[in-house]
Amino acid sequence: MLDLIQTYFALLGPLTLAVQIGLCIHVYRTGRPLWWMVIIFFAPWLGGLAYVAFEILPNMGGTARQGVRISGWVPTAVQVRRLRAELEEGETVERRLKLASALHHVGQKEEADAVASEAARGVFKGDPAVVAEVAWYKIEAGHVDEAQALLAGIDSKPDRMTAVTLQLLRARILAAKGDAAGALAILENMTDSGVGEERRFYIAACYATLGRKPEATALLEDIIRAYRRGGTIWRRTEKRWFLAAKRARKSLETDGTMAA
Repeated sequence: MLDLIQTYFALLGPLTLAVQIGLCIHVYRTGRPLWWMVIIFFAPWLGGLAYVAFEILPNMGGTARQGVRISGWVPTAVQVRRLRAELEEGETVERRLKLASALHHVGQKEEADAVASEAARGVFKGDPAVVAEVAWYKIEAGHVDEAQALLAGIDSKPDRMTAVTLQLLRARILAAKGDAAGALAILENMTDSGVGEERRFYIAACYATLGRKPEATALLEDIIRAYRRGGTIWRRTEKRWFLAAKRARKSLETDGTMAA
């Protein structure tokens, strides 16, 4: 019996250390606050369980555009199928854009664009908020000319939040067409309100295109630091830009170009 106990504790030590190292690597790579490392090392099992309970499990999956939650427990194909069924049951702009959001989240950008495009029809054809959403999917799919034409067709004054989004979209269109200076002028003169780190990420992209590599790198590093300092909600909504900033910084370091 004593031998079994000794064997158990002999195995528990290396296992505990392996779990601690694994969780600390997860903390660093996913941008969680670094103080989690201290908790995990000084309270191995309790700290590890707390980290899993408060950081990993609640954030399994992700949040797509339109606030659509993508669960990590249900296959994405099933979630997309459910949203598609809801749309078929009753056509609404909200349901259409939620389906487009889920499709984009799982990498189906062309289909997301096709689904979203149908929203800008009829009475919503010139609606600023709807057009802004549809144009976003078009830009993501690489259809910048179509996005530009859509924005030109807006027939009413947008609210403040939509106006900010429209500015960002116009800047992205200019950048995609090779006018980084024009895009930068728009981005630097607009407010941060409502767009999170997206604006700063594209400012960094413009800096990189214009040859201002040190400024691009510094801004990307600040986005990464801000993500680590942010709360749970901030990390959930800004995860895409944290990951994009990490990839872009690495790309700048290796080949001098900025990959999103």
